Amino acid sequence: MKKLGSEKSGALPRSLPVRHRCKKRE
Repeated sequence: MKKLGSEKSGALPRSLPVRHRCKKRE
């Protein structure tokens, strides 16, 4: 669920760092 929300919130600057962290873990 968090991964889906990250993609939708990708436009937000706060989600930018979160997305990178999720991608690195995958």
